[in-house]
Amino acid sequence: MPPNTEALTSYAEKNKVDTAIILLYLENNYATNSKKHNILKDPDFNNQECGFSKKFKFNIIFTTNNCGEAAPIIEKITFPKTTTKALKNWIDKIYKIGLPKDVAPYHEWYENGLEFGPKDKEAGCYYKIQQTTTNSIVEIWCGC
Repeated sequence: MPPNTEALTSYAEKNKVDTAIILLYLENNYATNSKKHNILKDPDFNNQECGFSKKFKFNIIFTTNNCGEAAPIIEKITFPKTTTKALKNWIDKIYKIGLPKDVAPYHEWYENGLEFGPKDKEAGCYYKIQQTTTNSIVEIWCGC
């Protein structure tokens, strides 16, 4: 199910949500099969939670990790086998959530067609599609 960018952006702004937008999308569109598990705690920051996994219907798994000082945010979403075209469409829409309406997108698909990131390949968020025999994985890395 492609993300409804306007509805997610509106919901996040209205409710002042401090949740990763992808997790918000999954929680609003798929039933969860579990609570958070594989919870990671950061010893450098008073054992504050810095990562976890969560399972959703259709065997969708969301994993996030932001452990360590100045660590990048890393998110991984494992989907059932999905076409690359559908995943690219999903990434395009997820990326646009939160962008001001008057700002032109600054990301592009790189030559291999499986990676999406800043045009200048500098700081920002990078999306990568990986296909396995049974699953499709989107990895997101955000940092400087």
